[in-house]
Amino acid sequence: MQVVKFNPKSEICMDANDGPKSLSLGIFRSDYMVHKDPSDPTTKPQIKQVEFNTIASSFGGLAAKVSNLHK
Repeated sequence: MQVVKFNPKSEICMDANDGPKSLSLGIFRSDYMVHKDPSDPTTKPQIKQVEFNTIASSFGGLAAKVSNLHK
């Protein structure tokens, strides 16, 4: 486990061993479906991941600018 300290005054994340580090934020959404093998009636239903979506956290701030492009 790595120890990381954040100084809110300087807005710099400091790694205890390597110095300044940048921070990033990811927003993720996973979609799941229930699957049961139709060829084998003895199998139990299983939850399967069918999609994994990402979006940059800065995208929200761009929404107004993008809508202006379509005017």
